[in-house]
Amino acid sequence: MKKVLFVQHTDIMGGSLKGGLDMIRILRDASELTVFVPNAKEVRLAFPEVSKVHFVSEELGTPPTFDYFNGCNSVFRLLLKYILLLVKNGSRWKTYFATHQQDCVVLNTSVLWPLRKVIQNTGAECYCYVRETLKGSKNSLLNKMIRKELSKCDKAFFLSEYDKDSWDLSCACQCIIPEIVCDPNIEDIPMDGVEAASGFRFLILYMGGIQKLKGADLLIEALYQLRERGIQDIGVICLGNTGLEPFSLKKKSLYREQYRYCAYCNNMIKHYKLSEAFRRIGYRKDVYRWLNKCDLVAFPVREVHQARPVYEAGICKKTIIVPNYENYRESVIDGYNGLCFVPGDARNLADRILELYVDRKKLNNLGENNYKMACKNHLFESIKGRAQEIILR
Repeated sequence: MKKVLFVQHTDIMGGSLKGGLDMIRILRDASELTVFVPNAKEVRLAFPEVSKVHFVSEELGTPPTFDYFNGCNSVFRLLLKYILLLVKNGSRWKTYFATHQQDCVVLNTSVLWPLRKVIQNTGAECYCYVRETLKGSKNSLLNKMIRKELSKCDKAFFLSEYDKDSWDLSCACQCIIPEIVCDPNIEDIPMDGVEAASGFRFLILYMGGIQKLKGADLLIEALYQLRERGIQDIGVICLGNTGLEPFSLKKKSLYREQYRYCAYCNNMIKHYKLSEAFRRIGYRKDVYRWLNKCDLVAFPVREVHQARPVYEAGICKKTIIVPNYENYRESVIDGYNGLCFVPGDARNLADRILELYVDRKKLNNLGENNYKMACKNHLFESIKGRAQEIILR
């Protein structure tokens, strides 16, 4: 069997970690697998299904990342982060690769591209799972540099045809490995957040946290507009960062935009008197239980972003509302398995929510169709074999 090192750059509960755990499950029985993930001990405790996999020592530290993608921080801050990680941990990773021979190394994100040259210099093949959406023009100076490095990888994997076409790499082997969702087998049990929102007849699940890229302010504004129209029984369950987390002086300086955005959203919620209607729960690993308790999923991102909530909603037979961006057209057919709204338009988002609020039959039909599409294109068992063949052949 191939000796494979799988590198996951973050332990934050989001699309990258969820996708990374799915890839570990795919590779663990078909290869001699070693995994790096920050805070591996906590990850193994939280996800028993990967607890028996061999993990690299956390003493290596997070590898140098260059976090340039749609929705990233300013170039100055991402460059500063890269330099700090390179100085702190770069030599450790170089030594590790030199002393632990692998057949191939799978980087679970495009932001790990700085490791490509170090990996290939040891004789190992380097594969990159390009999970991020391209930021701006592919011909910008930074994107040209990043695309040149990614094109030197032995294999590149993408979540969709849209991403593959957008990045336009030149490496010989480029394949689509879609996002994976699992049949949740949900038990109908009560939970604190949903119980607290039980006074609302219609619940919307939003899985973006208080982040500008994910469009939290658009959903807050849409909720307010619905209440202005006399509709008081729609509530939102918000998973992800709450916007109430404390910011140290260091974090305020490094993440100034995020700090200001959290303050902006907090002021909106307070001004509109939506603290009960917009319930912030925090990060949760088992989103399927929350999906099962809600009527609708909203993902009002402000820029092109990956579509994992579409599939997670689908496997739970829930309808989703997304902006009418080109990348969602592979997974959301407006009026068939979800609804689309004008990007950045809170009033149009409110209109689309209202459309489903008043027509439960349509809401259920769209959810059933979303389930069919998720089962057809994103179930673990249907992707496992092909993914193993692509990565391990």
